Amino acid sequence: MNNYRGRVCDGRPMAMAYVRKQPWRRIYKSEVALQRGTLFNDLDKPFKGYKIGGCGCNGK
Repeated sequence: MNNYRGRVCDGRPMAMAYVRKQPWRRIYKSEVALQRGTLFNDLDKPFKGYKIGGCGCNGK
């Protein structure tokens, strides 16, 4: 049984992640990768602050 801050988790994991394999193509140089936060150019997606489909944080 897992115990997380006093809560019993009945043996299930707290979270699971799925990460696809990335092909080794279009790789950034190390200086750029550190700046961009990823080694893979294909994963370099800018954060726009809103979800797909439209609404911004203020509902407009």
